[in-house]
Amino acid sequence: MIPFFSLVIAIVFLHLFTNSIVLRRHKYSHSISSFSVERENRFFLVLSCLLFIFFAGLKSKNTGWDVQSYLEAFNYFHKCTFRDIIQGNVGYYNFEVGFSFLLKLLSCISTSYTFLFFSMAVIIYVPIFFLIYRFSYWCRIQLYSISSNGCRRK
Repeated sequence: MIPFFSLVIAIVFLHLFTNSIVLRRHKYSHSISSFSVERENRFFLVLSCLLFIFFAGLKSKNTGWDVQSYLEAFNYFHKCTFRDIIQGNVGYYNFEVGFSFLLKLLSCISTSYTFLFFSMAVIIYVPIFFLIYRFSYWCRIQLYSISSNGCRRK
């Protein structure tokens, strides 16, 4: 549980850091342009996404039972052919065909479990953070204005 709390604390500090950059750049101006807010939000989201990717990619292979089963499947699909996956001859691994193809493709590139974790983290987190960036403009502006107003009052 400690690693999860440290990830949350790191993201909070990252948010405070990016807001302090915006305030420092515009210390003597009376208004902050939406372009600079957008740029700092993008910076914050990219760094947050990288934190999540490294957090997921650097986990131990002894983290839990589900990780062990995915690693066994990863090693098993390395030995299978694409034809086996299409025909459903994959032993007792009854994953979806797309996920089986993904495991096979990743295992053709590298059989390292760290590569698997990083690849899956990129596949999962990059689209999530892109959607957050793309569709949450109002939420980001509100978070920025709340935090910057609190910083100016000090």
